[in-house]
Amino acid sequence: MARTRRRRGASVGGCRGCWTTNETSLGCPAVSRSVRAIRGATTLDSDTREQMIERVTTLLADMFGRNHVDLDDVVSIFFTATDDLHCMFPAEAARTMGLADIPLMCARELAITGGMPRCVRVMAYVETHHPRAAVEHIYHGEARTLRPDIGSSSP
Repeated sequence: MARTRRRRGASVGGCRGCWTTNETSLGCPAVSRSVRAIRGATTLDSDTREQMIERVTTLLADMFGRNHVDLDDVVSIFFTATDDLHCMFPAEAARTMGLADIPLMCARELAITGGMPRCVRVMAYVETHHPRAAVEHIYHGEARTLRPDIGSSSP
């Protein structure tokens, strides 16, 4: 079969971004992997470094484990923390897991009346073979009440 030559990023038979040997792109890694967002959240009982590290690392390990994500598959992670958490950045806690080469960003959660206190929210962008509907969002602690419609819960 003749090799189809095209520019990077052109779409032939569903393939985006690679050279293929046929019009159907069978076996093309660009077709089989997509970037997906995994949501998660956890709460702290007290504003301490030890608890921030324990809760954030447990949450991330659960998010990655249940979604079959290796650290090499993680594109970036975005964290928010409520205004009552001052002990450390959630990203700093995540770095204790060995995420040194993954872009991490933190922001302050909106201070909404009646909002959940001492809460860290996470959105991890990962490359995966799984369809969006198969992504399992993880909520721990009091954060389980945030999105009962989409989340799985643990600790």
